[in-house]
Amino acid sequence: MVLVPFPFTDQRAMEYRPALIVSSDNYNQATTDYILAMITGNLNPPARPGDHTIQNWGRAGLKRPSRIRAKLATLQESLIQKSLGTMPAPDMAAFENNLRQVLQL
Repeated sequence: MVLVPFPFTDQRAMEYRPALIVSSDNYNQATTDYILAMITGNLNPPARPGDHTIQNWGRAGLKRPSRIRAKLATLQESLIQKSLGTMPAPDMAAFENNLRQVLQL
C-alpha cells in the first residue's frame, strides 16, 4: 500500500489517501505506471459492489478501520509519496475476488 494523490471520479480534484497497488510486478516493471485501488476510512456509507472492509487494517499499516473500494486509477510511479505497508493475504484475496466480480473477469 502507498500514499498517493488519488483523483476524484469527476477529475476536478484529488486527495492524498492510501491506495492498494493492484497491478502486477511484471506490469510495474515494464512501465512507470501503477494501477491502484482507493482506500477510505469512511465506513459510514454502505459498501458498494466490489468494496472490501479490511479486517486486519492495523497489520496493513493503516491508522483506522478502512475499506478498499473498487475505484481504480493509473498513476505514475513519481506520484507515490511513500509506502504504508502490506495488505494481509486474507484481505488481499477477498478484494481480488470482489474486483473480479465487478470487472466480470
